[in-house]
Amino acid sequence: MSGLARRGSDYRRLVELSESLLGGFEQAGYERIDPPMLHDAAHVGLGGQTLLDLTYLMGNGLALRSDFTVPVYLLHAERGRDAGTPRYCYSGPVFRRSAPGDDRPTEYLQLGIEYFGSLRREAADVRIFANILAALHRSGLKDVPVMTGDVALFHAVLDALDMSDRIRARLRGLFWRPEQLRAQITRMQTPIAVPDTLAGPDIEAKLHDTLTIQGKRSPAEVAELLTARANDMLPANTAQTLLAYLDITGPIGQVPELVRALLGDRIDDALARFEDRLSELCHRLGPEALDTPFRADFGRRHEYYDGFVFEMAHAGQVIAAGGRYDRLSQQVGAADWPAIGGMIRPQILLSALDEVAK
Repeated sequence: MSGLARRGSDYRRLVELSESLLGGFEQAGYERIDPPMLHDAAHVGLGGQTLLDLTYLMGNGLALRSDFTVPVYLLHAERGRDAGTPRYCYSGPVFRRSAPGDDRPTEYLQLGIEYFGSLRREAADVRIFANILAALHRSGLKDVPVMTGDVALFHAVLDALDMSDRIRARLRGLFWRPEQLRAQITRMQTPIAVPDTLAGPDIEAKLHDTLTIQGKRSPAEVAELLTARANDMLPANTAQTLLAYLDITGPIGQVPELVRALLGDRIDDALARFEDRLSELCHRLGPEALDTPFRADFGRRHEYYDGFVFEMAHAGQVIAAGGRYDRLSQQVGAADWPAIGGMIRPQILLSALDEVAK
């Protein structure tokens, strides 16, 4: 599909809706900013491989923004610590490459909010979540399905269970692809056998004698990888616990009880933070917020998230979403700016509002 059509009554309605949403964010204490559409291509990979695959690289050291998170963060980083704990709001087009046969638009509007620097992470999580939800309600979309998850909770589970660091890193990297993650956990219960021609103590020497190695890895690196795959495996009880954790789904208020039933007190620190967020949800949105759906295997599709995540959808299309991405600041400049953000896609929101009005 082509880019955004900037004409006609539908476009005027889209602009009016976006301005109304931004006005609401400004009233809630967010500073309106206008990040550049072009930024240093060297920073594209900070958003993870998924975002990198979607980004137009311009060939001159620049990239078109495919998402606002990294450009807004870079703008904030220029201000430095003197910026304090600001809250920003923004709106504008984003540009995404699509695969052949993909009919999703290559250009569309996105608006959102970001909150940097607050050490009260759980309170900031709930503020962003509540502000995005309130914006949808103000627009007229009252009953919108919500899903939440927690990447940090999954990391805590991995840290508490018996496995090698190599496997732990591999499973962390697959969290955003739940089906592949489950398949890998199942496969890792059985070691990958070294080929008979390479069996024995000196794999590297046999590689030199029997195989032509293609690619960038040296024989020593290939030998190390084969040995690791032969020796690294998940104990059956660890794999079963991981799969049981990933199957947890239900009201967010029941999550601590379900996780403790599975893991005992092994991740109490992480669950204590989770329970602090539940308290903030009750305080800001009322006790009914504890019925918000949660899925343990839900992490959205972007690898920069490392904590609480959420998504609102309508008829299978994502209208709004967001999450915590503290680690991004360490990747940019070894800083420590806690960060949480959320975005709305006004074109999809407008379409949902039209369907509801029928």
